[in-house]
Amino acid sequence: MSQIVVYYDYPNIEIVRIGLIVNCDSVGSFALKMQRLITELVRNFELCDKKCMARYGVTAAQGIALLAIPEGSNLTMNELSEILGLANSTVTTTVDHLSNKGLANRMQDYEDRRVVRVGLSDRGQDLRRALEKEKQEMLEVVLGDIPDGERATIVRSLERITSVIRKAVEGSYCTN
Repeated sequence: MSQIVVYYDYPNIEIVRIGLIVNCDSVGSFALKMQRLITELVRNFELCDKKCMARYGVTAAQGIALLAIPEGSNLTMNELSEILGLANSTVTTTVDHLSNKGLANRMQDYEDRRVVRVGLSDRGQDLRRALEKEKQEMLEVVLGDIPDGERATIVRSLERITSVIRKAVEGSYCTN
């Protein structure tokens, strides 16, 4: 087994990969390697998000919430919670912070006054666009190192992994 270390330098973001090459002949070793790589991938994306969002004065959670609210629309707090996969109380706190920063607006639903809707302010929409652009540019720099001929294979592989995990989550395997 050998150790691999890969560094990508994107303005003030260092993504580090340290892992072991393992034999993936058995399903067990393949599953273990996939678990480690996916965890590492998610963690590195979270670190990138955190650093990217911090440049704009928001936490990663606030930035992700901003990106989840479609431009020009208002979502109920329940809809936003579902999109983010978070508890209503967590989303309420995040929206409170966004609202206090002038990035989001809360309003009562016209049909049911018990329902609270959230939308982006003009400043919030500007920030949303800036975050989308920043994240896209960062990914272009980082993923630009992957040769053209490998990109379609990687995308197909990630789509397949996503599909089988989604089936497990929606099926009986990942139930409480």
